[in-house]
Amino acid sequence: MTFVDVPVGSDIDTQWVEFAATFDVHTESGGFEMAQAIWRSSRTAFENQLPTRQLNALRTALFMEYRADRHSVRVDEASPFVSYLVEEIRDLSGGTVLRRGPVDA
Repeated sequence: MTFVDVPVGSDIDTQWVEFAATFDVHTESGGFEMAQAIWRSSRTAFENQLPTRQLNALRTALFMEYRADRHSVRVDEASPFVSYLVEEIRDLSGGTVLRRGPVDA
């Protein structure tokens, strides 16, 4: 088993993509379609200021943001949604999570 540190503070902007790739939604979230549903639900909860307090759901949503970023124009910093996901993951996990990747998006 390998654990990885969850990015903190200003490190989120530079480390979120690498961190997101440590979770394989294809095996950990019931497949791609289920991962999309979890991502949409997490984004809606964020937009309505409702917390998502399930670690796998947060990691799934973060991976899906990573996947979307890889298939579009890259940005240098994390969006507010990405920052929220990473901060919630850190809060729920205590700062480290089990590596479940890396994967190709």
